Amino acid sequence: MEPCVFRFHLAVTLISLLHCTPVLAETLTLANGDTLTGTLVEQKDGHLLFDHPTLGRLTLQTAQLVQPVVATSAQSGVPKTTLETRIEAGLNGARGNSHTTKYRLGFDRRRETAALRRHFRAAYHKASSDGQTDENELSAELTRDWLLPDSPWFRFARARYDWDEFEDWDSRIGAAGGMGYQFYDRERFELAGRFGLGASQTFGGSDDGLEPEGLLGLESRWQINPTQRLEFDTTAYPRLDDLGEFRNISTLDWLIEIDQNNGLRLKLGIKNEYESDPGGTSSSNDLKYDLSLQWLL
Repeated sequence: MEPCVFRFHLAVTLISLLHCTPVLAETLTLANGDTLTGTLVEQKDGHLLFDHPTLGRLTLQTAQLVQPVVATSAQSGVPKTTLETRIEAGLNGARGNSHTTKYRLGFDRRRETAALRRHFRAAYHKASSDGQTDENELSAELTRDWLLPDSPWFRFARARYDWDEFEDWDSRIGAAGGMGYQFYDRERFELAGRFGLGASQTFGGSDDGLEPEGLLGLESRWQINPTQRLEFDTTAYPRLDDLGEFRNISTLDWLIEIDQNNGLRLKLGIKNEYESDPGGTSSSNDLKYDLSLQWLL
């Protein structure tokens, strides 16, 4: 196993073990009087994803239940529990006059209750052309939100790790915390903003000093229809010790359901990283796009 792939698996395993919480069994009562006992995976757009030990993963309409067990809005006053874990893999290449290979591995886990939100994501990306590696990077990020009762405001903390073979630095760690505001939290559309303070530290570069920085973020999830969803996230990190210098990470993902019963999706993703002073010969902009398959676990 390549060292970078090993780092990816190790980061996902360790942080996921720290991040996860026990999932309790749920008992659903259907309108016809039948009951089902298993694990509630997710509720969205009026239906539930439910794992049954015998029947497997089921998709149930909330109208089929005597009493819904999950609310569709954090503002409804009903306890909400949402759990979604997904992995993704993408591979493409060409052989002939040129030989190119690109692959991407990803892991994403979200959990939300009435009082807490947690989101962990990690990705490894590598590309080579004619035997020469062009891109080789790993990232992992954990965000935790503490929701305030009957308020659109929330507190948050975030930690992030990046490793990139082709940057002026080898690796970077950062942490930040602050406040967020939930502009919209509806069944089909969510929009939230964040602002806070933090710091980042690079290793192996020309300037390995600790950099104090701010955090300004905006994130949105739009369920276009039952089979398509858009997810957008942009975060700027302005430097506090050198005004005018900043970095930005933006992602836009289009998710398309292929097989809802088996949790299979197609993901079209765009990611851009910008750094006003990247150092060395690195470019300020680093734009990537990918086509991947996702599996809901």
